[in-house]
Amino acid sequence: MNKEYIYCDQTPLDYPLNESIEVSTELNGEEYIVSNVENENAQIYAPEINFYIKNTQDDISERIVNIKKLYDIRVTTYDLAQDLDFAQEVGNKIVVVSNKDEEKLTEELKNSELTCITLNPLNIVDVNGCIGKLILTIRKEEELIDLETDQMIWYDAPEFAMKQSGTYDPNIIGLDKAVKTAKENNGSYKYKNYIKYDSSICQYHERNTEICGKCAEVCPTVAILKVDEEKHLEFSHVDCHGCGGCISVCPSGALDYAQMPRIAFKEVTEFYRDNVALIIPRKMELESLHVELPKGVLPLAIEGEKFLHESHFMSLIQTSGNPVIFYTDFISRGTGDVIRIINDIFKKK
Repeated sequence: MNKEYIYCDQTPLDYPLNESIEVSTELNGEEYIVSNVENENAQIYAPEINFYIKNTQDDISERIVNIKKLYDIRVTTYDLAQDLDFAQEVGNKIVVVSNKDEEKLTEELKNSELTCITLNPLNIVDVNGCIGKLILTIRKEEELIDLETDQMIWYDAPEFAMKQSGTYDPNIIGLDKAVKTAKENNGSYKYKNYIKYDSSICQYHERNTEICGKCAEVCPTVAILKVDEEKHLEFSHVDCHGCGGCISVCPSGALDYAQMPRIAFKEVTEFYRDNVALIIPRKMELESLHVELPKGVLPLAIEGEKFLHESHFMSLIQTSGNPVIFYTDFISRGTGDVIRIINDIFKKK
């Protein structure tokens, strides 16, 4: 049976924690649900706990309460999440796309038991499919032929190629990471369904005239496609990055974020009563972030950086009775519009 909370006391605290939190110098082989350090024995790694401890200006009594809250927030989100785990079979075929000689790279890939060929980008017309079953349309003399592969490492990959899962651009993520990712995905690619869809309230689904489709327009991949003949949306969860941009632009609420659905977010807001919520996307790397937290500011770590909708912000503002701070290096179109609208309303009030 899993224990719930573990605090790995890497830097000893000069105050006690709530009795429900086990304090230890290491995870000692037992299994836990939430931990403040990353470890295979804990189902959830919550870096916001260390971030809060390191940066907060709260009094000791408030710290004890708020640290427990951060553990409870993680468990609440975990219990109410609606995402599922899936796996896509991935073979050992990989294509390196470059206009240079990549002999060293191809040799490394072959040594990792990957079957590798090199193509010039000028010969590739199109890419379809997904990781594990990518299909490249190649121009060979005057003829177009299809080539099947499982993954691609493509230098300066065009937008149409990057929309497909299984394509890695070393100029964006670095060659070491591209190679590491290809090796890790060889055999099986694990993914989740980040998006929940309710067609009954969708403003595109089976409408006589097209009045929406914003989600497909903002999707950076091919995870959402419009089938205009039937007015249906097609979802490819294996291609979804989980950014949540489609949710923030959906006017009807037909889309929801499976890792933190609205019902979970509503429960989480209750922990922020009389606190200022500091929303920080996980990609901001809380482990290395140094931001002084004034008294009463409590972090809210989220996975996707784009899924925030007016319902999220309004729920936090109304429940907490305080402003909300969104700390990020990027604001999506939908979330940006929501923030401007809410701020305009408050200015007029």
